[in-house]
Amino acid sequence: GSSAFKFGLPKIKKVPEKLRPKGTLIGPHTLFLDIMIRIGIIGFLLFLFIIAAFLRMSWQVISKARDHVIQDMGLYVLIAFLSYMIIALAETVFWAAASAMMFYILMAMMTVLWLLNQEESSQPDVDHPAVQ
Repeated sequence: GSSAFKFGLPKIKKVPEKLRPKGTLIGPHTLFLDIMIRIGIIGFLLFLFIIAAFLRMSWQVISKARDHVIQDMGLYVLIAFLSYMIIALAETVFWAAASAMMFYILMAMMTVLWLLNQEESSQPDVDHPAVQ
């Protein structure tokens, strides 16, 4: 029965009422653990896939950009995103609506830069026309 589990263990005392935390506990203080707890391992893997897709788009924009303005903007957005992720290591950044919106804005900005870079690379180069 349950007495088998009590063998050799000290009796656990409850925390006195005056020492218990007031209010609701928010959760873990890291975005990654918070996401894993809330949406499970599959959801966490999908979140990591989204981050990997963002980093892949960033690499393509920065390394293969034909326009230095798009390349510079891609670098700036990547730095802002990495700063956001560093903060996310110590805080649950999705609790505040403005902070969560910043994540989506950074994703959208890199997607726009990636699409602009795709459009540029599909157009013929005016300065160096192809030899016919």
